[in-house]
Amino acid sequence: MSRRDPHPAKLHAATLCCVLAAVSCAANPPRPTAKPAEPSVAIRYLQSGDYYAQRGDLLRAEQYFASAVNAGYPERSALPKLVRVCLAGGRVRAALGHVEAHLAHDPADTAAHYLAASLQLALGRPALAREELRTVLSAQPRHAGAHYLLATLSHDWLRDPRAAVAELQLYLKLAPAGPHAAQAHAWLASLRLAHRHRPWRQP
Repeated sequence: MSRRDPHPAKLHAATLCCVLAAVSCAANPPRPTAKPAEPSVAIRYLQSGDYYAQRGDLLRAEQYFASAVNAGYPERSALPKLVRVCLAGGRVRAALGHVEAHLAHDPADTAAHYLAASLQLALGRPALAREELRTVLSAQPRHAGAHYLLATLSHDWLRDPRAAVAELQLYLKLAPAGPHAAQAHAWLASLRLAHRHRPWRQP
């Protein structure tokens, strides 16, 4: 179906930023797969998907990217393209569907779990997002992006500024020049100023 998700343009700016960063993290160079049948056909499907994506025919692009995977193109490498065209069309649930289908047979893909967490949070599902983040941090405790997303979850959904500050500080320790560094510094300054005027409740 081509139904768009409710109010896709109103995604929280920080969450959307995390989603886009997660898509970039999920990008992987092609690697051999268990079904290498007709790689030239898979590449042609992928090129057709790129062609239609550039022209704004997002549903057709999605179909061609999916066909490329079915023809043997590495799913880890095609997944970011699938997610991007879905997000460009405001179809966050469809993007998540592709990620979950991939994780069903590649559960060790940490980047895909991080992407799933970002999409779950974009859909307003903090509990599911936190489960995915726990999976990410269990495998990679120093995953800076996961800590930044946890800061967003803690502040915007759990209303826990103390936890948000801790996660932002950890993010900056792990990635002082990371893609969210400027936002993290500004956010920390804002939270500390707010705390000065209204102390946080003890947990």
